[in-house]
Amino acid sequence: MKAFKVTFRHTDKSVRQVQVEAFNKERAILRFKVNWGEEMVILNVVDTNQRVFDIPNAMESIKSDFDNKKISLEEAALQIHIQGFTNYVDMDYAKEKLL
Repeated sequence: MKAFKVTFRHTDKSVRQVQVEAFNKERAILRFKVNWGEEMVILNVVDTNQRVFDIPNAMESIKSDFDNKKISLEEAALQIHIQGFTNYVDMDYAKEKLL
């Protein structure tokens, strides 16, 4: 999910802005309407380019550890295999993904 900033005109004629979490812009608009009601006028919806939960996936973690020299190429290849990216410890695949 990503974060969207929704700018809208409230029923008291003031302009307000809220953050809505959704998968895409259309869903952000729908979630806004469910939470705030149909009488609010949406002025703008902007993708903040931020993931709501900025948690790295397994490959990103392995690459980060390799880049920071916490693990060797062989250890990275083993971790890639353990995480299910390959059926065996494949050094060529590890080199392709990490270098």
